[in-house]
Amino acid sequence: MRTCFVLACLSLSISTSVVSAQTADSISSPKKIFIGMEFGLLRCDATPKSEVFATTAITQSVIPHWGYSVRLEAKYAIAKKIFLTLQPGIERMELDYRLDGLHFGQDFNGIGFNDSHIIYSEQSLFFCLPLIAEYQFTAGKFSPFLSIGASADFKLSSEQSAIIYYSDGTIDSACVADLFRTNNYAAIANAGINYLITKRIGFSVSASFKYFFLRSEVDLQQYHLAGILGIYYIFK
Repeated sequence: MRTCFVLACLSLSISTSVVSAQTADSISSPKKIFIGMEFGLLRCDATPKSEVFATTAITQSVIPHWGYSVRLEAKYAIAKKIFLTLQPGIERMELDYRLDGLHFGQDFNGIGFNDSHIIYSEQSLFFCLPLIAEYQFTAGKFSPFLSIGASADFKLSSEQSAIIYYSDGTIDSACVADLFRTNNYAAIANAGINYLITKRIGFSVSASFKYFFLRSEVDLQQYHLAGILGIYYIFK
């Protein structure tokens, strides 16, 4: 009888240890894959190189425009709160670059020159391939996060224009210039929140900053800010 009791206790102890180990392993296990889609509204902007016309009366300015992004998202948990994310997608960006203080023949007023200006415009569609490392501050239903990464961007299509606005009110076309590079690389930083609607479905809201490493043909240093909404599904 005593032997049976000892065996029963031993069996219960082993079973409890196994269950506890399995539970702990399932809680700490990082083997999770997230598949989703993100939609973003982005503000394209750039900084011109100040030294280009430093010795002249010509001034430069950039007119920012709104664009958008649509991306697929594949996220893998490499630790309990750390994720690697691949986000292939498209981005539409638009920018105007303006030069003031230009002088042409028809600007001469008999004494000196009135100022004309030219506006270069471009609207381009890019294929983007960002790789992101994300840290989530909590592992619960509501989780703030920070992420950083890099992106390779490839121009798919582009519409360009260049218009001269003379001081007498007339206009003319000019040679276009690339405001966006054909291929570029960028650093990305994001901050936002993830929220689980159900056990498997969640959404995210975030703000993003993207800084491009390579300058354009007209020497613009480009960047953009974006607001992003995403929805994802969790595969255990």
